[in-house]
Amino acid sequence: MKMKKIIGDFKKLVLLAEKNEFYSDINFFSKGESRINLDKTNTEIGKDNDAGVKIRIWDGEKYLEYAQSSLEFESLKEKMSELISQAKKNKKGNNENKDLLVSKEKLEKDYKSKLKISGENISLEEKCEKLHSFKNKILKISKEIVNARVVLIEEIEKNIFVNPYKALSQEIPIVIMAIVAYVQSKDGNVRTVFKSFVDNDLNVFNKAKNQFEEFEKNIENIKDAKKLKGGKYKVLLSPSLTGLLAHESFGHGMEADTMMRGRALASNWIGKRIGKSNVNIVDYPNVAGKHGEFYFDHEGNPARKTFLVKEGIINEPMSDLYSKTQLGLKHSSNSRFESFDHKHYTRMSNTFFEAGDENYKDLIAKVDDGIFIQSSSGGMEDPKGWGVQIQGNFGQRIKNGKLINEFYDGFALTGFLPDIVKNISGISKEFEIEGGGHCGKGHKEWVRVSEGGPYLLIDEVILG
Repeated sequence: MKMKKIIGDFKKLVLLAEKNEFYSDINFFSKGESRINLDKTNTEIGKDNDAGVKIRIWDGEKYLEYAQSSLEFESLKEKMSELISQAKKNKKGNNENKDLLVSKEKLEKDYKSKLKISGENISLEEKCEKLHSFKNKILKISKEIVNARVVLIEEIEKNIFVNPYKALSQEIPIVIMAIVAYVQSKDGNVRTVFKSFVDNDLNVFNKAKNQFEEFEKNIENIKDAKKLKGGKYKVLLSPSLTGLLAHESFGHGMEADTMMRGRALASNWIGKRIGKSNVNIVDYPNVAGKHGEFYFDHEGNPARKTFLVKEGIINEPMSDLYSKTQLGLKHSSNSRFESFDHKHYTRMSNTFFEAGDENYKDLIAKVDDGIFIQSSSGGMEDPKGWGVQIQGNFGQRIKNGKLINEFYDGFALTGFLPDIVKNISGISKEFEIEGGGHCGKGHKEWVRVSEGGPYLLIDEVILG
């Protein structure tokens, strides 16, 4: 069905609700994914597609919702009429939401100017050939490599949003490539070296090629890695670790629907200083080629930069329309769902520390004795206690302002977030967002997010 026809049908439906004095909106959402996943012995190729329509009506207190996979108009009209009847029974007032107005022309101009796709389109056979080439190249690095895995994921997400005041559409293509080596270390353990690359197109092959030398060096280094003695350390975090810290600590804890439930200690810190004036942490979907990219959220809010921390002060939470209204917040562009038949929640997108004004090498030179933490296997957050734990880290010793050949693997970074942030003493000019994954809300409701930022120098954190 053509977009013009879909939007026309959706407009008829929301106007039907408006005639009955109810606000409504409609989302058409589709996502497709193709995957190639190969290692030393196996090649797996697969595809997933999901598409459908979600209707919502505000009854004055809550949203009534209906979802179906069909775009057939009469079926949708019947369901809209049923929701209107139910809303009349429930009605306690009406919220027109006219503050959702946005210039569609401006939104489309911003979107098209930022989304640059090379147009490269190669066959499945050629993609597999390129991936096998990377796999074989990894296996040749060292006899200690017991296996290598290379993954290519091509995603396309489409969204049409219509309410009585606007009709918006967007199409987000994302390509992720990951290279992984499984290395037999001297202590008998198998350790993992991982690197991912994200873009709007198959430029990820070039990114992997350009950074392969660094990946190869990490394989050599991890073979000699030792166990780190637990304690307090001065650390330099790489962009991937910085992004993970921003996501785990200022992500769920600064989601307004979590605050509404009294599950976020950050609620008590709004307007209070948590770090130095050069510390700025934002959530911003409008960053082209990153895994959290979009240009309006699933409630039609145009993408904007939300400062979670501004000049060292806890500034404002992310929100969806319901939590924003309940807590009296400004709009943010963070209302998202996993798919058309899932609930809206406040969710992150691209969450990161903004770049600073120091060179990465100058930050190293400031460290008499510390650890440069380069990668991690994941993290956990505790919004209620505002603790953070970043696990499975790989690090290199810094001595007298220089990196030395002393490596550590398998330790965790932990602590109370305000203590960690107040100890940030340096932020680099260098800035990189290459990581991409999916974040859950309580182990479900998965959405696209990114990982990255500048290098951070932190004077004291707990490692162990």
